[in-house]
Parts: sequence; structure tokens; C-alpha cells
Amino acid sequence: MSTNGLITVVLRGAHRVAQYGHWDHYPAGHGAKALRFCCSRLSTKKGRTAFTAAVDATRFLSREELRQRYQSILGVDSIDWITPEQGDLIEHEMPQLSNSCGADVLSLVADGTVTELEDNSEFARNSTFCSWGYLIDLDNNTFAVVFWRMGGWKE
Repeated sequence: MSTNGLITVVLRGAHRVAQYGHWDHYPAGHGAKALRFCCSRLSTKKGRTAFTAAVDATRFLSREELRQRYQSILGVDSIDWITPEQGDLIEHEMPQLSNSCGADVLSLVADGTVTELEDNSEFARNSTFCSWGYLIDLDNNTFAVVFWRMGGWKE
């Protein structure tokens, strides 16, 4: 189901992961996946320390760098609209740029598989389409679920 959402990791007061997802961001989908990640990978001091170091090693790509990545994968200049086939190529080559990645980005970052991310934090302000958000706050060791209801975001 097309339930859009955002997976966010905060470290030292700043968004360090802000992963948009187009599919299954309801609580039983990517919400549960993000919570399972926290329970399995962040439940010990060693796990939190390792994940914090991995998050610290990430960076957001600039718009120009994103264009270059898309061009190298797809051979196109525009990143505003892609076909499903092109989406499959992106998911294979750079899964963190895929709109299907969702909470899987957490394991990709934790394992050191990806360090370059797209900053989708502005999507949280899109009250028309961003239905669910999941926030891992490494500063306060918390996991929060936020959802949009008439009148604003609820935690």
C-alpha cells in the first residue's frame, strides 16, 4: 500500500538520516521494522555506540551529487521523474536512494554499506502525503512514532 513516511535518526541535535519511503510506512510495516532494528541493534551500549559511529560517518549528498549519481546509474540528467524500471536499477545500485528502502536504511547505515544519503527531512512538512514518521533520537536514546491527523502532528 502506498503509505508514505519518513525514517529519521537524530545525532547531536541534527538530522543525520532522513529517509523517505513511498510504501508501507504504517506501524505494522516500516514502523515495526524500525522498532525491531532498535530492539535488536540498539539495546546494548556496544550496539548504540557502533550505530552512533556509523551514523556519524554518513553525509547528505548535495543536489548536484544526487544528479551525478542518477546520471551514472541511469544515464539521465533529471531526477524529478523516473520509470519503474529505472527505480529498480536505483534500488540495486544505491538502495538508499530508492523510495522503497524505508527502514532498511537503518541496517545499511549500521553495517557501513552506505554513507551517502539523500536528505528528505523536508518531507515531514508535507502534511498531505507524509502519513507516518519514525524518529530514532540517539541523543536521548528514544524511539518516537509520529503521525498526521487533522490539526497537526501527534506523537
